[in-house]
Amino acid sequence: MKYLTKAIELILELIYPNRCICCDEVLEFGEDPWLCHGCAEKVKPITGKVCRVCGVPIAANDICSDCSDKKLYFKRAYCAFEYKNEVRQAIHNIKFNNCPRYLKYFADILCSYANDRGFEGADIVTFVPMRPKNRRKRGYNQSELLAKELARRGMGEFMPLLLKVKDTKNQHDIAKEERRKNLKNAFAPIDPDKIKGKKILLADDIYTTGSTANECAKTLIKAGAQSVEVICIAIVNKRDPNMDK
Repeated sequence: MKYLTKAIELILELIYPNRCICCDEVLEFGEDPWLCHGCAEKVKPITGKVCRVCGVPIAANDICSDCSDKKLYFKRAYCAFEYKNEVRQAIHNIKFNNCPRYLKYFADILCSYANDRGFEGADIVTFVPMRPKNRRKRGYNQSELLAKELARRGMGEFMPLLLKVKDTKNQHDIAKEERRKNLKNAFAPIDPDKIKGKKILLADDIYTTGSTANECAKTLIKAGAQSVEVICIAIVNKRDPNMDK
């Protein structure tokens, strides 16, 4: 059965060749199923020193100024990439070009990255929810699919825990000081009994300012969660002077 499955996959690859998740270039048969050679050289996880809370690259093993100024409800965030260039394009393809299968590539990287950074496991892997009308419009919630992939890799049991109960403005479109107010009371627990005493891993695609993750974590902690950690594909590094806008 295993050989038959592999044979079918090879035939499908011949008929429908894989494309690079970043630049959409057709990939060579039998090679890396996710990245072309050029993008593979550029898509590298974060290395070196990072903020002990949000995971953004910094000069020393400490807490960045953004995190030190906030009341945070999650213990830490694991963010494998910086949100720019090829990674930014790949996430755009996942969200807006109907390419959710690309999440499998990032889930593999995230699992290894979090474990290397000290992740000790969670009882539940959940996700940042979308309003139902927005989910219907896109056809899926990329954060939900990412959480499912992480659960399949043994990071915890997949379980929806939150609902988005308030329409909010796009966080990217408003000033930093307005973002916390925008998200206040935006989320609610589905069933607090499933949250009480649990260690929870919250999945999302991008960590921008942390306001969304923190509001979700606040809701989970108030519902009785023992702890919340966050995991994201990429983090916006506003300290990088070369970051593309």
